[in-house]
Amino acid sequence: MKLPSGISIAISACVLSVLLLVAMPCSLGAQQASFSSIANYPDTQDGLEHFAKDLLKAHKPGNQPDEVQRLVLSLALPNPRAWFSMVFGEHAYEPLAQAYARNQTSLLQEVDAAVVTAARDGYSEIRAKKYEKSCDDSAGELTFPLLMARITPVPLYELRMINASSFRRISIFAHVDGTFRYVGPLNIPNEFAPAKDAKPPARIPVKGDVQAAKVLKRVTPSYPDASRREGLQGTVRLHAIIGKDGGVEQVRVIRGYCSLSEVSLPAVKQWRYTPTLLNGEPVEVDTTIDVIFTLRHR
Repeated sequence: MKLPSGISIAISACVLSVLLLVAMPCSLGAQQASFSSIANYPDTQDGLEHFAKDLLKAHKPGNQPDEVQRLVLSLALPNPRAWFSMVFGEHAYEPLAQAYARNQTSLLQEVDAAVVTAARDGYSEIRAKKYEKSCDDSAGELTFPLLMARITPVPLYELRMINASSFRRISIFAHVDGTFRYVGPLNIPNEFAPAKDAKPPARIPVKGDVQAAKVLKRVTPSYPDASRREGLQGTVRLHAIIGKDGGVEQVRVIRGYCSLSEVSLPAVKQWRYTPTLLNGEPVEVDTTIDVIFTLRHR
């Protein structure tokens, strides 16, 4: 990748048994009780880099056999429901907290395996990136929507394992209660927050390519100069609700670079479609919209 921004590390269960040098417990809660001593790391990029180096060091032969397990278990969020609610709000937190609780053990195994595998594959330089602002093109296409979805601007981190020509991203981390926690590769729920005290309108899902054929008015976003200079191109994917009158009522970013997404949103809000009818009555449409940015090289 000038590395395509947004490499995610996915490792299957069958590979984990080979990659991991220590067996992880089936009952995470029971094991956490026996590892009460959690090392503190500062809430800085250096702090996360230090943690990753400690993890790799613990995997080397001759170290205490419990050290890898202690470090990996320390990555668990102590109170997932409270953290997700604080960061992403009441509408989004429940499915995120449930998914985290359901997959916590495998998430911790995967981040451990991802660090070890990257180092074994020659990605030996370790760098951490701290994201505080919502708009940061270095966050890549998948992380920006998470930054924008925060209702509390808690910093989020990613770990980068680097070789001579590329890097691998491992994300997302957060600093909670004095140390780093792995909160996983997050996907914000697709549903828009429902209006309070409002009856849900008649709404049908329509595939993006089908809905695209109904466009009556399309406003093309301008290509940001900074994005041109940085060589950024690609597709901004938006989740949209089309009103009964064919106007775009709600829209949010699913995937895309920050600078490209920021110009796409106001442009797409001006689009208009042929109204969709169901049994002769107009209905709202739940769909996706792709805005494609391509650099033309002279």
